[in-house]
Amino acid sequence: MKRRDVNNIYRKYFKNNIKVSVFKSSEEFCYSNHWLTSLLFNEEVSNTKIKTIKSTLALHKIETRFLWKPLHTQPLFCNELFYGKDTSEKLFKRGLSVPSSSHLKSEDLNIICETINKLL
Repeated sequence: MKRRDVNNIYRKYFKNNIKVSVFKSSEEFCYSNHWLTSLLFNEEVSNTKIKTIKSTLALHKIETRFLWKPLHTQPLFCNELFYGKDTSEKLFKRGLSVPSSSHLKSEDLNIICETINKLL
């Protein structure tokens, strides 16, 4: 299964779920290889709930990662000037990268999606 197919499966599964969406890049300017698929949870899903989803998936041996921490919030740069808004911080608090390997099977993806859905 290719990474674009994996991304499409996540997209189809969560299409009607108002609590979560699959992060989408602008296809007007690029054609993504979907190396990484990330989910964005809406604001009613707390950061604590996202951490619970992550830890529960880990108990099922499903590795996930929080989105990259914004550079201006990391210790090395925290005292530097920052010119921007809070977009990256909001994404960091609301996002979770999910398995997107080209070696995933449909059954694996169903388990991942079902587990996330149950926790929401």
